Amino acid sequence: MMDSWSDRKRRSIMNLCVNSKMGTIFLSSKECSGEAHTSQQIYEYVESCIQQVGPENVVQVVTDNVTNNMGVAKLLKEKRPSIFWTSCVTHTINLMLEGIGKLPRFKKILDQAKKLTIFIYAHHKTLAMMRSYTNKREIIRSGVTRFASAFLTLQSLSEKKEQLRHMFSSNEWEECKFSASWWGLFGGTTPRLTKIAMRILSLTSSSSGCERNWSTFEGVHTKKRNRL
Repeated sequence: MMDSWSDRKRRSIMNLCVNSKMGTIFLSSKECSGEAHTSQQIYEYVESCIQQVGPENVVQVVTDNVTNNMGVAKLLKEKRPSIFWTSCVTHTINLMLEGIGKLPRFKKILDQAKKLTIFIYAHHKTLAMMRSYTNKREIIRSGVTRFASAFLTLQSLSEKKEQLRHMFSSNEWEECKFSASWWGLFGGTTPRLTKIAMRILSLTSSSSGCERNWSTFEGVHTKKRNRL
């Protein structure tokens, strides 16, 4: 099984794992930042790993179905016809669901499900209320890299449809006042509390500034900077 990814420094890395009845184990990794990801180059890497494992022990090679890997499949068929190439099922289904999700009739529903989930999880009171009505069952939230998670969110909401209906029609929901509404209605009558709240909310809530410093420090001892 072969896949590629990029780390925080944007270095391109290829990984190759081997799957058998004993499970999946890591076999090899290769940094190829300075190389073009051509079909020939990828095939040569896969071929070297096949030699390492032993061609008699290899039944199939699994990759995603991007263009250069389709070229690998063609080379594999020509040079090793006894070994099958298989497109990654997860990648294929994810692309299929991404295409379905772009259709207007589905996109509208998925967007609504995403907005509802974000709203519930963005407020601690609504989140606590949701957990109370669903017996502490969570809503599956959409991921950034996997479009299938949007459909899992929709399925999760559908499974909790009755509980969520009861929540939104309950007296508890009607009496629920959100932070922005409360400050808009009563903030002017509590100047001291307002002053304290502004100070607290002005404090930083993230260490991203430090992370940016580390990113800067990473470039201090690069070859280019040392030459300067």
